[in-house]
This record gives sequence, structure tokens and C-alpha cells, in this order.
Amino acid sequence: MASVLIVEDDRDTARLMGHWLMEEGHDVVTVMTGEGSLEALREATFDLILLDVRLPGISGYEVLRKIRSESLATNSRVLFATITDDDDMPAGLSALSLPKPFTRDGFQDAVRRALARPPA
Repeated sequence: MASVLIVEDDRDTARLMGHWLMEEGHDVVTVMTGEGSLEALREATFDLILLDVRLPGISGYEVLRKIRSESLATNSRVLFATITDDDDMPAGLSALSLPKPFTRDGFQDAVRRALARPPA
């Protein structure tokens, strides 16, 4: 199965996503900040990054910019899990989105679609 980095500042949401992913057999690491995600990406590789946009410190969009500019996570797919509208995504930051709130089926479908894509 896949290795997944969850970047989510809401503990309940992170716990729920982690639970659903582990039920599917995925390995999960959870961090609560954008800075924490960059540290995790410098230490390990992940097949999928579930990234919230509204994070304390640097935003999910800024995390994705840094991932791309520093060539971190070159074999990872990125899935934004956020209440932010896709229209708010800055130009040049293409990634799949999963709108919050989401259902279990919607979440699992989005994860499957993201993992089926070639890495960004």
C-alpha cells in the first residue's frame, strides 16, 4: 500500500483521515503544521501528501511551492483537503482537491484517484 503524509491542524480531522487510511492498509504519518511537513519530507518519502490549505504558520499553498522549488517529494502526489474553493488556488499550483466536509466514501475515492495519478 501507500505511505501517506497528513498535514492537518485539526486533530479530529487528522485522526479520522488517518484511521480511514490505515483501515485501507496505508502507512500514515501526521503533522500539524506546514513547517512540520517540510521537515517530514526532508526525512522520508511519501506516495501521497494530504495537505490542508489553512495551517498555522505557512499555508498549504506555500508548502506546495516549497516542495516544488526545493524538489522535495518528487515522487509524491498532492491532495488538498480543504474548505477553500479550487478557484482560490494560486496559478501554477495544480493539485487535486477534496472539499471539506467530506464523507468516508468521498475521501477514499479521492485518495484512490490521487494515487492513480503520476507523481507531480
